[in-house]
Amino acid sequence: TSGPKDISVYVGIPFCLSRCLYCSFPSVVLPPERGLKRFMAVFHKDLAAVREAIRRYSFKVQNIYVGGGTPTSLPDDAFAEMLETVHEAFYHPAIKEFTVEAGRPDSMSAAKIRTIQKCHAGRVSVNPQTMQQRTLQRIGRCHTPEDILQMYGDLRSAGIPCINMDVIIGLPGETEEDVSDTMARVLALNPDDVTLHSLALKKGSRLKLHLDEIALPEDGEVRRMFDAAMRAVQRQGLIPYYLYRQGYQSGQLENIGCCRPGAESMYNIQIMEERQTILGIGGAAVSKIVSPLTHRLKASFNPKEITVYLDQCDHYIEKRASLLREAYGGQEETVPC
Repeated sequence: TSGPKDISVYVGIPFCLSRCLYCSFPSVVLPPERGLKRFMAVFHKDLAAVREAIRRYSFKVQNIYVGGGTPTSLPDDAFAEMLETVHEAFYHPAIKEFTVEAGRPDSMSAAKIRTIQKCHAGRVSVNPQTMQQRTLQRIGRCHTPEDILQMYGDLRSAGIPCINMDVIIGLPGETEEDVSDTMARVLALNPDDVTLHSLALKKGSRLKLHLDEIALPEDGEVRRMFDAAMRAVQRQGLIPYYLYRQGYQSGQLENIGCCRPGAESMYNIQIMEERQTILGIGGAAVSKIVSPLTHRLKASFNPKEITVYLDQCDHYIEKRASLLREAYGGQEETVPC
């Protein structure tokens, strides 16, 4: 449950170490040091504006979600700077959920795990997508299934209480047997939350641009794969708790999140239900402002193109502030003279 002044904060770090075949993000590869410093300077300005809005309207942060891109693609020092700043600005002992997307093992390090521990993030996403080595190479991932196992083990050894894992169904060249093997290897780790994604053919992705050259499973086969994956998840005792759909999904399917009882992601529920204000910071972040009186939602989108975000951040800060004034006007904190 949440009250009218409870909100979530989304932090978008729009970088990855490489671009996956199915990704449509326009600017993902980690920039050189000069570009990264510029991003961090703008990011701090954006974050400070959200922090001030929380003070002004007496909001209480219920959930923090650090996503991307892959936040852990940042160098160790930049990752520590980012997460410590987020922690200092928004964390409090009564917070419900603090999630960090770690994504790929080639982006993780012992130093980043220590930072996650230090900042009290209790939920980490590890996203193998598949445990088939040939598929990982085909989609542009620079890690092995064994690296996933190592990363997962390191996070558990560090005491991270809740780990999410994502799997994509319908990847190029895969069969139902491949999916069954992937699910067996993922579920053997005993993750707390598994989301099954049906491959989306995103406009602007290399997959979409070169579709004639890439063999994808037929829709009927994708549905059989998804059914097999869902049966495996449910045999593990994980229960479906949220669902969402993207355009152009293989098999005409949805994405379904399943978890052990009590491990539901509060942020995932809030972002799907659209009943709580979520303030977005960073590249491609979305702010969803819900009026406490009318329950009407209006959204402000930070640009996906990183150079536009850097050049016009003040404009997007003001756009978010305008929606907050419209929804919460007259509810600002009053300060005695």
